[in-house]
Amino acid sequence: MPPTKSLHVTGHCYCGAVTYRVDMPAGKRPRFALYCHCESCRRAHAAALSQVVCVDTTMMTITAGAELVTEFSKPPRGPVRAFCSACGTRMYNAFPAWKPDDGTTPMVFFTNTLNQATMLELPERFRPTGHNYSEECVLDLARLEELLAASQP
Repeated sequence: MPPTKSLHVTGHCYCGAVTYRVDMPAGKRPRFALYCHCESCRRAHAAALSQVVCVDTTMMTITAGAELVTEFSKPPRGPVRAFCSACGTRMYNAFPAWKPDDGTTPMVFFTNTLNQATMLELPERFRPTGHNYSEECVLDLARLEELLAASQP
């Protein structure tokens, strides 16, 4: 069943200079919300995985610090990776070569940059529904689950 309410969330980079807002209309869902394990995301984030949400570019607006957003792309077909030039926080990936049949222009943002209150209660539409590039996973996910379970009060 499609969501009946619009969704508006905000986020920012580590230093707070770049802020953004995502506005998702009622009835819309992200193209996907996943844990990405690909080597390029791992290297770009210096992390074992990234939690990404794919939306149309029209849904995300940089609300402050646009002049600090720097974009980088690794030829020949790498995504455009945008980051805050002041603190280095990854803000989004754009995919100029990806042209879906529905006419949208997809991009992903990273849920770890959402404001803390949103992160603590991640909207259902943004919760991951799977893993991407799981064959490149460097985490022992079974052990991670054990450790998480053991750390619960």
